[in-house]
Amino acid sequence: MWLSKAQNAPKTFSEIMEKLKAVLDKAAKAVVAGTPIDPATLQQITALIHSAETCFAPFANTFTPKDRTRLVGGGIKNLGFIETAYESASANPQFVPPYLNMSDYIGAIQDFTNKRTLLLLVQQFAQQVSDSMLLASDAA
Repeated sequence: MWLSKAQNAPKTFSEIMEKLKAVLDKAAKAVVAGTPIDPATLQQITALIHSAETCFAPFANTFTPKDRTRLVGGGIKNLGFIETAYESASANPQFVPPYLNMSDYIGAIQDFTNKRTLLLLVQQFAQQVSDSMLLASDAA
């Protein structure tokens, strides 16, 4: 596999994303030109996605269905509340409970926002792959 070469193997998540972008740009140009994506490019994309998954694994949790129902989460419905709570706490620090560390709270909000952005990009990518499959199956 092409990633086994030490000089070509990206080490950080950022490097993986840069390499993935370059490979996806190449694949997109091929699709626009009307040619199918070659197997080597698909293998590169798959390997880079697996590498990204491996890099991200320490930050992910595996929840049981019961754990998931217990967690409120910060979905789109709760994001407004989280942001309003932060604004209120910043404007009125005297009302912030002593057990709440504002720097940790700010870090958690930023981490959530970063991961949400990543999730939206992955969902867009999944939609593009799905659309590409639909187009390919229509042409078949």
